Amino acid sequence: IPEEHGSGNIMGVNFPQGLGWIQYVCKFKKDTTIEFTRNEIHPLKMIYNLGDPVVHTFANSDEVHDMQRYENLMVASSKHNGHVLKFKANQQIRLNSVEVSRIIFNKYWSCDVGQLDSKLLRAIRDIEANEEHLMAGSYSLRVAQVFRTIRSFDQSHFIKKMLLASKTYEIVAQQLLDFSNEDSGLSSHEMESLET
Repeated sequence: IPEEHGSGNIMGVNFPQGLGWIQYVCKFKKDTTIEFTRNEIHPLKMIYNLGDPVVHTFANSDEVHDMQRYENLMVASSKHNGHVLKFKANQQIRLNSVEVSRIIFNKYWSCDVGQLDSKLLRAIRDIEANEEHLMAGSYSLRVAQVFRTIRSFDQSHFIKKMLLASKTYEIVAQQLLDFSNEDSGLSSHEMESLET
């Protein structure tokens, strides 16, 4: 982030088979909006908030989706509509977004997911973006532990990229499992343990 706008950084990486990762570890001096707009189908975003509150909206809507700490959103816009993230001034932003390019992901995995059924999988399989998809809640302890592993990993850029690739697949797999279990979110006791 340029010094005149704040501090920290936003980094992203694409992996094979349609997955990507965007990490925000930053603080803005003024209220800041980032708009993801392009004239094509947008990826499904699995957004995890590990910091201060963040707001998401679909680019074609005024409906606000608040994300508190330890909450997540699974969002896939319809057609070519994009996404908007809004950050308040002087908030500590710690956000991770697993990006699923639905067309590419399904090219590699479509024959393997035939037996699974969940709201998340239906959003992933919507390769023509016929519908808008929104799932919200707190994420599971297993997902939280993956973020802890990533945060504490202190190795070279190349090795960390390999770790991120494996952990991204792990998060997608865990979320598919969690969406088949309604009681998968963090309990208040688990949230407290993550604070230490």
